Amino acid sequence: MGRGGASKDRADGAERKCIATGEVQPKHGLIRFVVGPEAQIVPDVAGKLPGRGIYVAADRSALDKAVS
Repeated sequence: MGRGGASKDRADGAERKCIATGEVQPKHGLIRFVVGPEAQIVPDVAGKLPGRGIYVAADRSALDKAVS
């Protein structure tokens, strides 16, 4: 068990909140972005870049809303 009694087995069921829509979704339905070294937002398709992730739903309307 992890913190607060939550199971450590989270790999398959990991969920994140979309910053554009506010909906909580499985990670596989979201695109992860991180802040690059020169303060630009970079998509992290592989999910391996260092830093805190910013997640946006993988649909056009959510991406448009996140950009604005």
